[in-house]
Amino acid sequence: MFSIDKQEPYIENIIRAKAAIYSTCSLVLEQVGIRFDDLASVYLAGGFGRSLDLEKAIVIGLLPDLPREKFHYIGNSSLKGGYMVLVSRNHWRRQLNHARRMTYLELSTDPGVYGSVYRCIIFAPHRPESVSVSQDNWTEQAIEQPY
Repeated sequence: MFSIDKQEPYIENIIRAKAAIYSTCSLVLEQVGIRFDDLASVYLAGGFGRSLDLEKAIVIGLLPDLPREKFHYIGNSSLKGGYMVLVSRNHWRRQLNHARRMTYLELSTDPGVYGSVYRCIIFAPHRPESVSVSQDNWTEQAIEQPY
């Protein structure tokens, strides 16, 4: 039998980690003007993706509740991508084109928005769409509109 007191720090760390991951993804999508539902695919990589239980990650709010076929584990993406660029000129050109189309977002420039998303995710990982992160009364709305 385990003690809740001994498990509490681990639970708090999980809550903070999932809040940071989900809120960062939400902020990036918001900045480029799309929603989670607009994503064609969600790629999970590395040791994080390999050890992740997809259903549990969705239940706790780490990942968005999307159709499961949108999630793909791609292994060690940095190693695989680096190798492919080295051995294939065609792949190197494709990656160079991707790099030119990238958008840089500075996540720390608007801490108020990031803080709002972070707070919202800690308390309501699957909040209703009508609860706007920018609203000051998001907690009251979340309580009034059950999931």
